Amino acid sequence: MNYRGAVLRPEHIDADRAGVVIKAALSDLYRNEGRFLGGHVFHHAFGRYEDLSEGDVLGFVGTEQILVGGLTTYRLHYHGGQIVP
Repeated sequence: MNYRGAVLRPEHIDADRAGVVIKAALSDLYRNEGRFLGGHVFHHAFGRYEDLSEGDVLGFVGTEQILVGGLTTYRLHYHGGQIVP
């Protein structure tokens, strides 16, 4: 998997808070749905986490973002898939 993300609006969220939101959202996704790819929305006091993706474990692309007050404050793009030797 390859990914790149950044805080886009540091006046609304910093890296530490973004990390807290992402960790909580992914823990919720794994715990409650037993999966790791997109289609997940999670509400946190620091912002709304959204993850959207296309594909499956053989090949996928996606974006995760955190919105604060309707503004995208953090965004990460990712892609990956199964590697067959």
